[in-house]
Amino acid sequence: MVNVLHLVLGWLLGLLSLGIAERIRRGYRRQELIASVTGELADLQYVTALLAVKLRSHLGQKTDEFLDWLIPIVRQYDGPNKIVRLADNLANMRLYSEEERRAADLAASDPNVGVWLMKYDLPLLTAQSADLSICSLDFQRRVWWVKGQLDYFNQQVDFFRSQYEKTFDTSIIGDNRVAIETNLATGYKDLAGRAESIAKAIGQIRAKYAPKGAAA
Repeated sequence: MVNVLHLVLGWLLGLLSLGIAERIRRGYRRQELIASVTGELADLQYVTALLAVKLRSHLGQKTDEFLDWLIPIVRQYDGPNKIVRLADNLANMRLYSEEERRAADLAASDPNVGVWLMKYDLPLLTAQSADLSICSLDFQRRVWWVKGQLDYFNQQVDFFRSQYEKTFDTSIIGDNRVAIETNLATGYKDLAGRAESIAKAIGQIRAKYAPKGAAA
């Protein structure tokens, strides 16, 4: 009877050990996954923030509020896309009034030529999408919102690229050219706003979930 009890107890302890080991493994995997995803999102935050400033420069809309939001993102980023001294240049730009910045941007911008746009992706997130289910629902919801906004952003880029290419067609004149320029100006404003929304959402994700010392 004692031997049977020992066997049952050993079997139960074995099951418990397997369960504990699995929970520990999943915990480490979750931490690793969150760190990887938030790291990839940090790169996306940086490039979408830079796209926003590029579009705002073209439109002459670099407000004080926008630069106050942008500069910390640029200054704290230390990834492969980093542009050296950009944060200092933006900080110097912030010293000028909004009216001065707007005048300088519009003077440097060619109204007859659009801005070349790029599409962005999240290859690591796409590859690890099945594993994301081990993360909290809040983390999943936030990450998939960013991915959905990015997909829509890329769809818009395809259209505005075609409009941009038409700006080089000298045969398009009069009302047709005005229509293209109007479409681009409206589109750039919308894309700048969407890029900012993506970057801000990523900032919230990183502030809440990124490993300590990595959040922006």
